[in-house]
Amino acid sequence: MDIKTGKLKKITPMGLMLMFIMFIGGIVAPMRDALMVKVAICGGAGTTVILKLVAAPLASILLMAVFIKLTKKYSTAQVLTLVVLFFVGFFLLFGTILFPLRNHLQMSEATIKYWQAIFPHAHWIIVCIGNWLLSLFYIMCGLWTVAALPLTFWHIANTYTTREEAKKYFGFLNLLGPVGGFSAGYLSQYLNKKANSASSYEQCVLWQLVITGIVGAFLILTGRFLFKRVIKDDAPMASQMKSKEKMGIWNSIKYIATDKKAVCVALLAASYYMVMNPVEAAWKDQMKIASSNASEFHAANSRVLIYINLTMVLMSLIMTVSLKKFKWQTTALISPVLLGTFGLSFMIISEQVNVWGSNMVLNGKMLVSWAIMVGTIAIWVTKGCKKSVFDTTKNLAYRILPPEDRLTARLATETCGSRMGEVIGNAVPAILTNIIFPGASVISKKVLPCMIIFTVTGLIIWLFVISKIQKHTVE
Repeated sequence: MDIKTGKLKKITPMGLMLMFIMFIGGIVAPMRDALMVKVAICGGAGTTVILKLVAAPLASILLMAVFIKLTKKYSTAQVLTLVVLFFVGFFLLFGTILFPLRNHLQMSEATIKYWQAIFPHAHWIIVCIGNWLLSLFYIMCGLWTVAALPLTFWHIANTYTTREEAKKYFGFLNLLGPVGGFSAGYLSQYLNKKANSASSYEQCVLWQLVITGIVGAFLILTGRFLFKRVIKDDAPMASQMKSKEKMGIWNSIKYIATDKKAVCVALLAASYYMVMNPVEAAWKDQMKIASSNASEFHAANSRVLIYINLTMVLMSLIMTVSLKKFKWQTTALISPVLLGTFGLSFMIISEQVNVWGSNMVLNGKMLVSWAIMVGTIAIWVTKGCKKSVFDTTKNLAYRILPPEDRLTARLATETCGSRMGEVIGNAVPAILTNIIFPGASVISKKVLPCMIIFTVTGLIIWLFVISKIQKHTVE
């Protein structure tokens, strides 16, 4: 990695910022799944499908509206500070006050089951409403990833680096980022192994969220150093757009809907979630069965996070070489190939469990254990690839657009395009588990075959979009 001395002062703070952002994400991501699947009353993977389908897209649109207001008034450094303070402040409030009081503020199990009996086709929706505090935390964790990474960090990285610097140094940034995720996964796994009761798990949640507050403070200080000592840009963030355009929600959506290149980038962002969400939902249901309590489920998720970040390091090295030696399309194809191979393998094995039974033995090992193992590998390989190869190639794809249009496209793509993928990727399992087969799990023998067909369709769309973007020459 030939980083010149003059560039080190700019690239190092960016790398540290990415590391801190991914540390916070690495703490809250496994936690939100554990809370909704194992801690929530009557919980399960069906709750995460509903939240990603309905609540998360609406929250993302609200986030976009607020973010646009901030960019018109504040500089990039100030927007970064406000974003971090808001989310970290909520995480601290949740850990210290809201989570301990959840049983007094949410519905009881009897109430949830009562409403489920009246409205059987809203089975998982009622669970989400009944556990509204945990649902809110789940949504906020997802919004952190959107607000901190694509809208803030990657905008900074793309705006203040040239195309040549991006191709050289984005791989280096993706080597520093996983350090934060790996550290978060190891810390979370360690603390959850110590939690052997419900009360100790509450303390485990509290300590992890307090640590996010400390890391958030370091993130703000690093950002201030970057903009005060290196970049020195105090102009409002939105000033990087065309002066004749007024940035707003509808203007951004209108732009991305009428520009063919912008549509391709939005579909690229959506394709990943269309394929990944069904695979992840099925894996969570398998892990719920295999885990005896919330701490065990949380620890397993954190252990997967460790491997995800190790995969990110490996994939970043591969990506750096690939971007230098081959076309953008070659690197972009890595993500769908890996996700298709491992994700479909997991779902097919899970379907065989439904056909032959959970006690079926293959090569001395229960078939359901093979399904969990392959599913776990699918999650950490594909998510590791997503956070390195996919995110980088997606950010490079913005370069087919004029520089003055990139912020508009990024805002619309990351809040609407990605959420469109979330909606489509969760609509099928939501309809199947709530309307067609009320209360069924994602891995049931009635639901899973439909999920496999949908996943294959999403992969075909993904490959088609990559070929279209390459025609616009992303180098």
